[in-house]
Amino acid sequence: MSSYALRTFYKSHDASLFNGESIFLYGKDVDFNSNLYVSKFDNGGWNSKPLTMPDGHLHSSVSVFSKDYSGTASHVIFTSRVKGDNDIVFITKIESNEQGISLSDAKSLDFISGMSIVKASATLTSGVIFISLVDKNTKGAYTVVLDSETYEQLSPVTLIGETLSPRYFDEMLDQMTGTISQFSDDNRGCFLQLSNQSENISVFKLVFDAIGGLSCTKLFVITESDIGAFSGLYDKDKGVLITCYCQFNSRSDNWSVNGVVNKVFSRTNFEQYVTYAAMPLNSSPGIYYRPQVVMVENGYAVSWEGVDRLHFKQFNEKINVTSPEVYYQANKPGNHCMAYIDGKYFVGYQNDCSEPRFVGLEYKNDEIKSIDD
Repeated sequence: MSSYALRTFYKSHDASLFNGESIFLYGKDVDFNSNLYVSKFDNGGWNSKPLTMPDGHLHSSVSVFSKDYSGTASHVIFTSRVKGDNDIVFITKIESNEQGISLSDAKSLDFISGMSIVKASATLTSGVIFISLVDKNTKGAYTVVLDSETYEQLSPVTLIGETLSPRYFDEMLDQMTGTISQFSDDNRGCFLQLSNQSENISVFKLVFDAIGGLSCTKLFVITESDIGAFSGLYDKDKGVLITCYCQFNSRSDNWSVNGVVNKVFSRTNFEQYVTYAAMPLNSSPGIYYRPQVVMVENGYAVSWEGVDRLHFKQFNEKINVTSPEVYYQANKPGNHCMAYIDGKYFVGYQNDCSEPRFVGLEYKNDEIKSIDD
């Protein structure tokens, strides 16, 4: 009789806040079957709650939280591969209960069909959810708006008029450099960042209202050297868009973590911008991956992955560093996600990865003080 050992791998998907605490989204893959979990820090420990996976759906490669301007999650949106290269997109609501959180039964969004989704991002604002997707089948990016309570489709599934970077559709390069970043303007819309065919970052403004419907306007392009993976946010009080990216250059042994700020002026429906040059945020040279940026008191915090540790640093709107760099030891961490609450970083990541860190042999969460002891 032949023996067969199941292969188990973990993948970190997203981080957010809920009821003032950090929550994380991750997957456990056993062969071609997936289980998704929401992990929550509660009373000094971590508790994981499984999502109810619909019957007959096997593998979820993409899952994200829908977040509002404060970074608080409302829903989980995830894909599941059914046959061939086609995905079904599902949504489930996050709610409070005596144990901390509960998750509603997943509902399929049947109006998103015929796609092989490699990246996704979702934003909650003014009672609607913007979902943006990168599709491998058509090599295009799409966006759609739905009601946050009924999940009614409020706009067509709209193709964004931008030729995307081919890195999205190369599995190895996508893991190291492919990013979609979407974040709320705390009004009626959100900003969307995509890697374009020149490997620069194209920035769009998505706006929805019941009369005018969905509009998508290209604002500007961030044209710096050797742009790899990136993460962004919008600070409405300062009127700036903050972007952090890791450089990517296969001929270099130094991939810096850089910050860029774009000042956005709004005059009625006309938007202008002022661009500032990229500034490095890392203290020492190295090969770094997948930065994550969030708002903190009086500025911003960025985290990234190195060979054997995670890095954390704070800075202001002039990309001036405002804190020492904090280090956290990890064994080839991958796809790390970060939240920040009251002077502490919370992280979720897959550990013990083989390059380029698609998945790891275990999943970990931890709490890290913002001051390096």
